[in-house]
Amino acid sequence: MGLTFARTKKPREAKKKMDNPDEKLLSYVLDSIENDFEDFEMVVFEASRWAAEDGIVADKTQIWHALRHLLISGEARAYRNSLDGHMVPLERVPEKEMTNVFYISKGKAMLRGL
Repeated sequence: MGLTFARTKKPREAKKKMDNPDEKLLSYVLDSIENDFEDFEMVVFEASRWAAEDGIVADKTQIWHALRHLLISGEARAYRNSLDGHMVPLERVPEKEMTNVFYISKGKAMLRGL
């Protein structure tokens, strides 16, 4: 079982200047997985909080669609814990949210050699 840690930071000022709420939500979802592996519940918590601070209402379904878009585009990657404690990449993009899957940005995954 993996642990996840919340990152407490304010959205960058550049996001506040974006006009498209969908682009902002994508950006908040990507920010939530930028530092480390995060499970879906943490992604929902962080992205919805940052969106609300910016006047955007984002529910779990919208956040899942944004995360899935990032997975399909290759900007994010999905992993699961193996029995020996290592993170194993998923071979396909999940069709629905999964509780035992952790997400990380492509850039961070490359830095970690994943």
